[in-house]
Amino acid sequence: MKTLYLLRHGKAVSESLGVDDHERPLEPRGQAAALVVGNQLRERGERLNLILCSTARRVQETLAQVLVGLNAAEAIPEIKHEPGLYLCGHRALLGRLRLLPEAAEAVLVIGHNPELHELTISLVRNGRLEGLRKLRDKFPPASCAILDCNIGGWAGLGPGVARLMALILPQE
Repeated sequence: MKTLYLLRHGKAVSESLGVDDHERPLEPRGQAAALVVGNQLRERGERLNLILCSTARRVQETLAQVLVGLNAAEAIPEIKHEPGLYLCGHRALLGRLRLLPEAAEAVLVIGHNPELHELTISLVRNGRLEGLRKLRDKFPPASCAILDCNIGGWAGLGPGVARLMALILPQE
């Protein structure tokens, strides 16, 4: 059994401000929401082995806040900053996840929509009813889906192999 955490970056400043999309920073509420996610993961007792994150500024800032909330100084997971996760599409993201090292039992991916939402919908076959309903509607900024994946190894990750264990929505 593997655990996958799919986290959309926090709310970023508007594209209309003329900042290159890759360089858009988080709004203050995006920073606060990312901190809430880290706190929730810590309170749930989640232990991460590996974090994959896009190189976009808003994702890097989300990661920084999540690590504060996790109090990651106690046990810093391996972190990989991957340019290929920037707006890659859900099929490419799934392909990347299938290459994860088998030793990684609990992996957090921080990235972008629509790929995170599409991948989550594809992977989940069942789970907590309330969370499933919310997930089908949208995947807002700083949402984090926690999936138990019924696979022996990451190469087996695919449609319908996961159970939605929790959906963290900081705005709630």
